[in-house]
Amino acid sequence: MIAIPCRKKRPVTRKIDFAHQLPTNLPFTARNDNERKIINLMSDGRLRKTSEIAEQAGIPNAAHHLMNLVEAGQMVRVKMGLYQKPGSEIEDQTVLLSPAERRIYGILAQPSTAVEIHRILKVSRQRIDVLLSKLAESGFINRAEISGETTPYLYFRSDRDPEEVITDHQSHLREETAVLLSTIEPDGWTSIEKAREICDISQYLWTASMRKLQKLELAETAGLDYPVAIRLTAKGLEHPQYDRDASKADIYEPTGFQGTMIKTLLILDAFGEAKSSDITLLTGHTVATVGSNMSYLISLLRGKGYLISEDRDRNQRMYHSLTETGRMQVENLKRVVNIGDAETLRARLACLRAPTDAPHPLKGTFNRRTADILTAMQKRKTPMSTREIIEAIPNAPRKRDSIHYNLQRLVKVGKIRLLKKGASGNPAIWELS
Repeated sequence: MIAIPCRKKRPVTRKIDFAHQLPTNLPFTARNDNERKIINLMSDGRLRKTSEIAEQAGIPNAAHHLMNLVEAGQMVRVKMGLYQKPGSEIEDQTVLLSPAERRIYGILAQPSTAVEIHRILKVSRQRIDVLLSKLAESGFINRAEISGETTPYLYFRSDRDPEEVITDHQSHLREETAVLLSTIEPDGWTSIEKAREICDISQYLWTASMRKLQKLELAETAGLDYPVAIRLTAKGLEHPQYDRDASKADIYEPTGFQGTMIKTLLILDAFGEAKSSDITLLTGHTVATVGSNMSYLISLLRGKGYLISEDRDRNQRMYHSLTETGRMQVENLKRVVNIGDAETLRARLACLRAPTDAPHPLKGTFNRRTADILTAMQKRKTPMSTREIIEAIPNAPRKRDSIHYNLQRLVKVGKIRLLKKGASGNPAIWELS
């Protein structure tokens, strides 16, 4: 028979809580001098950091004693590392914010949108939205919905009146918008292209600034397919953020392809109808200027519904005139560009058509390219090949078709003649008549 040893049972210990038997009205007694120093220091009710308490009380291990005082109910830990006497009020509630939240709260001394805060802090938009939501839930800031803006909400401190904030925001201009406003000349139409060169801002900020100026009726724009000129209104001229001493952009002058289109419509409005050759002379339109001929420009305007063309000449010359849509465009463009009345244009056209003895026959029936060809051949005074003519002309087009077309025009009017036709590998030879 095998005896199996029995395991002895451990005695059961009961935990008896005697706390309810102790009197609760006993005064607190500090266990050491360090706790007594901390209590005396914090008796003024101010909110202090652990490092500040350690420095002012002269206690190196203040954190340990503060935890003991918190457990005893003699101190309140408001936040990690911040302590205060129980029953005291926190004067500056911003101490409860994190460093990132405190930076945003400081920025919102001036009401701002989330995009503007993102541009200042260089933090992701998602992070900005999270911090703004926390501040709004804590009651530090409010937000108001603003209509007609790219960002729908405006954030501001909770001690500001929402209606007052919205009113100030609608009249106040951001820095880039104020710079754009100040680049506009007080009198006349300013070139939008030159104004943008002075502002030097992104496309997004440029579009938002232009929309803001027009919404507040501080400026008005004009153009054909897109705005090319801007002018201040009386309201914009009196705006407090308009700087009269700032750098101003140049007055708008119709140049380039857009300018030629504008001048073409104004010429047709003055004459009633005109030929393509007359329009070419009055606008100074050449192949080198816009990369295409006048027929392309006319077809483009006709496709937009601005003008119509009819054959009214025995020589099959097309006459162009404005449509009702074109006249509406002209009424808007007349405010910006003044090319003169019909009599002035006819006098200018007669001067351009008149023969001249000048060595550079730009005022004749030639365009700038044919004039450059004649000038190059007059300097050389010997027969030239097509290749030599192209090399002698400044900014010659890449395609030879344009040069050949102008050479043939000069042959027809008797200015030059063809000595030798071109063959494979051998260019044509030309000389002055």
